[in-house]
Amino acid sequence: MSKSIKDLLIVLVFAILWTCKPISYQDLVRNQSIRERTVVLRGGQEDSRGKSRIGKNILLEKLFPDWPERVDFQNKQQKFFESGRKKQIAAKRVRRKIQLTPEEQDAFNYFSRTGFYKNYQSPKTSPNIFDTRESFLKKMNNREMRTNFLNSYNNRFKKNN
Repeated sequence: MSKSIKDLLIVLVFAILWTCKPISYQDLVRNQSIRERTVVLRGGQEDSRGKSRIGKNILLEKLFPDWPERVDFQNKQQKFFESGRKKQIAAKRVRRKIQLTPEEQDAFNYFSRTGFYKNYQSPKTSPNIFDTRESFLKKMNNREMRTNFLNSYNNRFKKNN
């Protein structure tokens, strides 16, 4: 190759690099973590014996049925929790003590699994209306509780139709 062709190629490569946005390290890492999450969603990870297991918890979170009363109760508690949290943030800003309403304190107990809800959200207690979605799904990892819940859920669904 002649020197002028080499020079032209070098200029062309630099022009292409100048116009293209280089890929940053953060983009590469972000894309890698997205790929890893996709693998977990599609097929799961391998357990200690080398067998592939389906992302059971992910499937439970997204697909496992729930009953409307428990969801309504949790949504109601979520509203009280958010209002109490806003009060706490505002009080911290002005450095004052706040007085939460009984409903807001109850919502804090509900999501922190303390007080009245401690026993009801225990994995040893059968599923009930006072479970959060997380405590409910933990209980559903128990095969006997899951079978009993699904049988009653299916019976209830059949009665409504």
